[in-house]
Amino acid sequence: MVEPRRRQTTGIARLGAGALLVLAIASTAGCSSSSGTDAAPAPTTSSTTAGTVPPGSAAPGTTAPATEPEPAPEIVAANVTAADLGAGWADYPEGAEVLGEEESGGCAEASGLLDDLPDEAFADGTIIQYGDRLVFAQTNARVFPSSADADAFAAHLLTEASIECRRDELERGLPEVEPPLAIASTGSATGDGTSPYVGSFSYETQQVVDGVAQPAGAASRHAIYVKGPVVIDLFTQIGYSEGDPADLGETTNTMIDEAMAAVLARVTA
Repeated sequence: MVEPRRRQTTGIARLGAGALLVLAIASTAGCSSSSGTDAAPAPTTSSTTAGTVPPGSAAPGTTAPATEPEPAPEIVAANVTAADLGAGWADYPEGAEVLGEEESGGCAEASGLLDDLPDEAFADGTIIQYGDRLVFAQTNARVFPSSADADAFAAHLLTEASIECRRDELERGLPEVEPPLAIASTGSATGDGTSPYVGSFSYETQQVVDGVAQPAGAASRHAIYVKGPVVIDLFTQIGYSEGDPADLGETTNTMIDEAMAAVLARVTA
């Protein structure tokens, strides 16, 4: 099935120097926050000398520090990478600003279906940017005990209540500026049951000028996929600015669709 095309907001971003509004994906607090990009840097040398303790080892009489659980192989395979997306895409710099991270996660948790999942059943992919354009893609993936549980969680994400919860979550992550910013829902869609794509929902960033909400030149979208016990949430964001190619939206949409096809092909049902 061909997914509904992503809504393209026309006009120039009116956010000035603050146009780079990179929003956090709907992660889950307390679970794995990445697919490994936050690991501690490797030591500068692998040699050990007398009186030192190798990294990751415990000194005599002490307990070794707890290590983060490794994501399940299904999770590693299920997150999109810059290599999947192709030429022009690269990981968003670590340490760069991402809005709404503290607000993110509660809407997904409300289903109750995440309560008993172990940490290794979750992973957020890296935020990936297309060149110097304000186009971003990121996935998070969860593996459930059964396909029925995965279907139930995906259905929860597509409910009106969850979509509104996520809209509020995104809006609370926006910076306080004048004129104020807001997030508006712009529609949802469902799949026809013939492919892993089960549905999507979209938002538009708006700026309230003289009491009237106007497009601020930025939009975001969640697309939900289920394959066997695995649920993938693809979060895409696009901000429009002067100098953008006329076909920027179409070009990046195609690249994202092809990347997700590759991701789904390597996820085992």
